[in-house]
Amino acid sequence: MTADLTRIRARIQALRAMTTDRGCTPAEALAAATKAAELLAAHGLDEAALETALAEAREVELAGRRTPLDNLWPVVALFADCRCYHSSSSSGGRVIVYFGAPAAVLVAEYVHEVIRRAAGDGLAAYRASADYQRRRLPKTRAAAARAWLTEFVVSVGQQLVLGLWKRKGLDGVSPEDGVARIQAALSPLDDELARRGIALRRKRPLAAGKTAVKDIGRAKAAGAAAGRAVRIDAPLRGAAPAAGLLGEQ
Repeated sequence: MTADLTRIRARIQALRAMTTDRGCTPAEALAAATKAAELLAAHGLDEAALETALAEAREVELAGRRTPLDNLWPVVALFADCRCYHSSSSSGGRVIVYFGAPAAVLVAEYVHEVIRRAAGDGLAAYRASADYQRRRLPKTRAAAARAWLTEFVVSVGQQLVLGLWKRKGLDGVSPEDGVARIQAALSPLDDELARRGIALRRKRPLAAGKTAVKDIGRAKAAGAAAGRAVRIDAPLRGAAPAAGLLGEQ
């Protein structure tokens, strides 16, 4: 079925490429546009339904244990116009699955990797800092690292939401109305997931640690600053820049 839909889309794209700008006569261009519309109608599709039916699922491996970063992946999915859900790989490891249009899942995977690398590098730098090194007990060091990562997640999440608002032209729209509009636009993906027999089971956000640690403010401040410094548009090694992801021209 997917192969058939792929061929239909390729045929429609070829027909729509037959324009006067590309050397076709007005009559030829009109005939091609009419044929494209007839092809969609013959299969009971519109363009949005065709794209939804061709949605892809892309798995991204996660750390062995849950971390505060896991709270961020649903925001990445929303930012990329995707849905996401947790699953297990063939080897039994944890994965997050981004589901959406082919271009959208590539954006989600890209942003996920940018954030993952920034978190890893930033946390390593914090662990080498005097604020971390002065803590002698393993539990207080772990609590400080967790506080750093939690604030990093909050800061990056704010960047993603602000970028999404700007890209969607939602400046001045209330958070409730903005989220409702975005969720409504993604509802065809929910229907397609249901059609494929996939139930979205979103995990509860990871709760804050219970270890009480004094003087944790520096860890939090460092994590927040590291999150603000993340450039979502920054290219990965060997990859082209993802220009304009945060709505910048």
